Amino acid sequence: MTNHPLHAICGSILLPTASEQEEEEQCNDVYGQCSRDTSERVSRRAMIQHEIDFLQDDESTMTFSRRVAVYLMKKYAWYNPQLDEESDDSSEYAEIDDISSVGSFNRSMHRSPWQKERPSLDKAWAYFEHVTLPRYLDHNAAIHGTGTSETKSNSNRGFRGQLRRSVRRLILGHEDVMDLAEPGEDNYPTKLYSPLWTPMNQMGDFGLGVGLYFTALRSITLLALVCGLLNIPNMIYFAGDNYSNRQDGVDIFLKGSAVCTEQEYVPCPTCSIDDFADTPHRIATASSFYGEEDLIFVVKNYCDGAKLQLVMVNFATLVLVFVGMTLIGRHLKKQEILFDEDEQTCQDYSIVIRNPPPDATDPDEWKTFFDTNFGSDVHTTCCTVARDNYLLVRALVRRRELLQKLKWALPPGTSLDIPSLNDTARDLKQKRTTLEKIKALAVPGVPELVCQLGKINEAVQKLAMLDFPATRVYVTFETEAAQRRILTLLSIGSKAVKRNDVMK
Repeated sequence: MTNHPLHAICGSILLPTASEQEEEEQCNDVYGQCSRDTSERVSRRAMIQHEIDFLQDDESTMTFSRRVAVYLMKKYAWYNPQLDEESDDSSEYAEIDDISSVGSFNRSMHRSPWQKERPSLDKAWAYFEHVTLPRYLDHNAAIHGTGTSETKSNSNRGFRGQLRRSVRRLILGHEDVMDLAEPGEDNYPTKLYSPLWTPMNQMGDFGLGVGLYFTALRSITLLALVCGLLNIPNMIYFAGDNYSNRQDGVDIFLKGSAVCTEQEYVPCPTCSIDDFADTPHRIATASSFYGEEDLIFVVKNYCDGAKLQLVMVNFATLVLVFVGMTLIGRHLKKQEILFDEDEQTCQDYSIVIRNPPPDATDPDEWKTFFDTNFGSDVHTTCCTVARDNYLLVRALVRRRELLQKLKWALPPGTSLDIPSLNDTARDLKQKRTTLEKIKALAVPGVPELVCQLGKINEAVQKLAMLDFPATRVYVTFETEAAQRRILTLLSIGSKAVKRNDVMK
């Protein structure tokens, strides 16, 4: 093993993938879109050759709050005080000649630090919608070669257009493909995610947990709706004449429930106050004229809630809930796989070994192990071995901090190599006055920093010579199928772990 300090942090290798050696797939349509989804998105992105000006967004694509703000800032000075200010060419603020030109918003974001610009509510709202709020790539606008969604007809906008597309998806089974855009995407047209019409299969764009949450919420809502419909016969019976005389005096939201209004106080000689500690309003006492003991009265309901119809409906509801929750659990597992496949991340192709042998620090050895023991279709693309080298990492961080302090303390362009720093520190130390020497005792100067840097360099070299044990191994494969195959084969029971059974 080499003694380079960086190699002591983690040993990693990058290996060529088998797919890189295959020929490129042929393009099929006039836009140069390849059959693979990734190539299709790249070719579409190439059609947009200019930056999109966020200040020129169509009003139909804005949020309602932004539309209100744009209207107010153009009409009323109490909302936008700049309406009352006169433009002054000699002002310290740099004016923009044409804010409607393409890319003006983006140029203002990359303005030089010494150039100042007037605060703009319009740009603030544009920043909020294009950077803060989540957006997706609008492929329909890109196909027509425009940077906005103006190519769509007015019939596809607004509530009616969204409703029409939702019905079409429901009937034809067609789902819109929504690719999450990067914050501030200005080379490809984007649109805001709709809080009402975003397809459920696209909720994974916001994270696996968010997608599963809304999937479970919709499933449980449908299950509760079916259970409610199943209990309609019971609700009709409870609200009718045969149960509690139409439940007179009951709140409208409680009608149809099992609330009983046919009640009467009856004597109960065997009852006690302690029996009704949780419901004290259903018991009362009265003084007896003939004896010293108080008479006890309790509330008795005359409603018949033990009908066979009620029992069967309640039992059917219980069975439906049990079966429904089981099916929801299976559905969530399937959706988890779909969300995971829809969002391609490094996690989909990688595994982590949390308890590797302490001396297994060679990435080549790990690559050989996976490539030869799990089939010919398994190819290791990247392997990284993490080591328990906290002391070395802390020393390297301290070294970087010292170099940064020296960079700030020395004139620009000063070399930071060790011989040059030693010469500079010796010259500065010889020229110090008595006051500067006293000050250096409290606030380290360049000579003191160079001295500390020399000591930390020696510590780094000594720590780099140590053989730190492996703590984690991160392995990335070429395909998801290979990752899942290895996870399945390596999933063994606790008994096999205790017996330390090896692979056969």
